[in-house]
Amino acid sequence: MQRSAIIELGLIIATTIVVATNSSRLPSSVELGSFFAIAALTLLVQGLFRDLWLLSQQRKHAAAQSATTMKCMCLESTLGLGGVLVGVVLTAVGVTTRVSIVPALWPVMVGTIMMFGFLTRDMVITWSPWSIKKYPGHGSILVVWR
Repeated sequence: MQRSAIIELGLIIATTIVVATNSSRLPSSVELGSFFAIAALTLLVQGLFRDLWLLSQQRKHAAAQSATTMKCMCLESTLGLGGVLVGVVLTAVGVTTRVSIVPALWPVMVGTIMMFGFLTRDMVITWSPWSIKKYPGHGSILVVWR
């Protein structure tokens, strides 16, 4: 396992512990739209920090990567953006259904979402043909639609 992956796992554990420590301060229920948005934003923020770290490493090592052209999107970003959109739509149309969350569930949710992000960090969705592929370093891909 790469050093960066070990560090990311450590940060996931640390974040989960921080959430567990403060879970009694978190809300005991949230609206369904907010629930989707919180989950999706957790996934997106994790990916953002990983991407910023990768960019800093690329610049530090002056790695000149040739850009590959593919018909694909990052799985983590696609699901994160989709979740945020679902949350916004549910809120915009006035869905007021509330999701009850006991304090012990907050760290479980955060840990699960972040582990999902860790496990899918190298995956892309291709649409010609439709599939999910593992593609490490997909940040250098130039996305084409046709």
